[in-house]
Amino acid sequence: MDKDLERLIKYIRKEEVALFIGSGFSIKAGAPSVWDIIDAILEEGGQSFKDDLTESDCKQLRLVSEAFVNECDGRNDLMTLLKNLFCFEPKDCSDQQTLTKIPHIKQIFTTNYDTLIEDAYPKSKCNVVTANEGCAYTDAHSTTIYKVHGDIATLNNSASIIITDSDYKNYFKNKHFNLIWEELKQAFIKKHVVFIGYSLEDDNILDIIKTVRDCIGSSMKGMFLVAPHFSELKKNKLKANHVTYIDALAEEVLTTILSSIKENITDDVRHNSVSKETFDAFVELNGNILTTLRKTED
Repeated sequence: MDKDLERLIKYIRKEEVALFIGSGFSIKAGAPSVWDIIDAILEEGGQSFKDDLTESDCKQLRLVSEAFVNECDGRNDLMTLLKNLFCFEPKDCSDQQTLTKIPHIKQIFTTNYDTLIEDAYPKSKCNVVTANEGCAYTDAHSTTIYKVHGDIATLNNSASIIITDSDYKNYFKNKHFNLIWEELKQAFIKKHVVFIGYSLEDDNILDIIKTVRDCIGSSMKGMFLVAPHFSELKKNKLKANHVTYIDALAEEVLTTILSSIKENITDDVRHNSVSKETFDAFVELNGNILTTLRKTED
């Protein structure tokens, strides 16, 4: 096993990891990619709209969205377009289902607009936070999913969606998200953060990492990014931001993590590396595990 993946799994087994999930994690299930959204906006804007944009602009969702809002029909039409794009019938949600079988991970931050992750969890096992108000209802015993950029369920409140260049620039001042931002900073202090589903091509994930580092400095724990076949340029960007790169598909890593936990879960709880509550949840979720714990005097 890759030594970095092995190290990551050890952190997960000790409940010391939070996830940060991007749009690539949803593509297998049928969700639109960043490029699908860009193409849809360009098509909606028409040929004259496309002609006004540079080739570089057309590769960045935040810039295409900003231009559409300013030059075409405004923000409400952009929200309608998003809603239509995300009205799809989910296909292969196996990665989301695998994730639900790992109760060791109790904090998930996602920039995705879809609801695939929370839909995979039983309602009693997860809390979904789309704005500040939801932070009051988090439960330490359940998995909490923070929708960092809003989601399709909040499209009626267009101010709660982060998509345009102006949205990104004002993100850290946005009154809808300041408590989520505090939770995110705490996660970087208390947990090792793993990024899944990010390509670094049209993501603001490096901006978030740099902003967190400016706020909390050396208190940040280790960071990992899982993605296949990154170029040397992308690898160097990650290295410059102290992010460990794991060259693999999300499904490969999740399957390996689950398998390793199954092999070690009994020893982990006996050695107090994992809570009894997480052990019980893991056994319940992975019914093919048959095991008995018996208290001893020592």
